[in-house]
Amino acid sequence: MGLEKKIVKQMTREMKLKVLARYFYAIDDQNSIYFDDLPIDNEEIIFCHFVAHRCIEDKKADDLLKSLISTADIIFIKIVERVAFGVR
Repeated sequence: MGLEKKIVKQMTREMKLKVLARYFYAIDDQNSIYFDDLPIDNEEIIFCHFVAHRCIEDKKADDLLKSLISTADIIFIKIVERVAFGVR
């Protein structure tokens, strides 16, 4: 079993949702406000959570997460640090 698969297997559904929602928000270069500083009812936040939820429901999340891990995507790594370890 590859490292990517082991990491994804250890992630809870909630962590996948948090990481993916933040990733979808972060890849938009126009966002200058930190994800967690926005109100929960912000339209962009709601949309990012919706897309992350659909990604999980459609069984595409694990493949996307493994790909982001294997490519060492810098944005993704920073998001995981924030979600998992509270690094800001």
